[in-house]
Amino acid sequence: MAISSHLLPADAKNFEVIEFPDISFNPSGLQSKKLQLTSIEEIDEFSKWTSLISKRKNAEAMKLVKESLVKHPDWCAGYYFLGKHAEAELDDDIALEMYSKALNNRPNCLSALEARGFQYDARNENSKAIRDFQQTYFLTSGQNKQRMRIRLAKTYLKAKNYNLGQKFSRDAKVVEPKNAFVRLIEIDCCLKQKLWRQAINLCDDALIAKIPSARFYLQRAEAECGLSLFKDVIRDCDKYLNLKTQDTDFLPDQKLAHSIKGRALAALGRRQQAKLDSRQVIRSDAALFDDTIFLDTRKIYTKR
Repeated sequence: MAISSHLLPADAKNFEVIEFPDISFNPSGLQSKKLQLTSIEEIDEFSKWTSLISKRKNAEAMKLVKESLVKHPDWCAGYYFLGKHAEAELDDDIALEMYSKALNNRPNCLSALEARGFQYDARNENSKAIRDFQQTYFLTSGQNKQRMRIRLAKTYLKAKNYNLGQKFSRDAKVVEPKNAFVRLIEIDCCLKQKLWRQAINLCDDALIAKIPSARFYLQRAEAECGLSLFKDVIRDCDKYLNLKTQDTDFLPDQKLAHSIKGRALAALGRRQQAKLDSRQVIRSDAALFDDTIFLDTRKIYTKR
């Protein structure tokens, strides 16, 4: 049976359940001498710290964690806890260091593996992120395995390994056929490989199944543009833009829709209309700049 800590109080949001799988094998399938069983004492201590955090007794929790690390330097839980705390404080470098220390002590700690993978992913260190997500995928099961399929699909797409991105998105789609996100990843992998007809068929399937995402129209328009189906491009871009109001969350996609539509209009000789869409691209660029110009100051102002 897999060992995990007790469920955390609802308001201890920054501290997920810490999980250790019930197998002592590494991804190569060979038994690892480095892996150890997790003691009930370690799990109970972790629950105690998270309970204190939920009661806003942060100083007391941190004191107990540091004392525990002195007594039990071979434990994983203390370093994982410090990593989650650093993450909540936006100290990402410290979070990465703590997760790595946790994994030095317990290489099969699923929570630390996944958390470190997210840290690498945020830094665009794709190969390291994939390594941690792959190991988590190998060790976990059930709904957690599905979460890692989706994470691997997204990270492989970002790493430009489109074949594996497709593989994991397809596997995830079998488990959750109504999940728009995994379908969008699969189609993006097709678009990156210029598999235009395959992308159109996947978009058609999603739209017929009424999967909730307007972005399928945009993806289909991009594939249609690749096949010079310019009237269809204009139709799908208009459908996307009519469904998505000017919202900063969608500015990059809106810019792409106007750009693709503009190319299609120009190809059909409708140059005046194409200019109007070109102006929309310029406006989207300006709005996106205004929306993101202060993001880098988040950490500075949060700590004041």
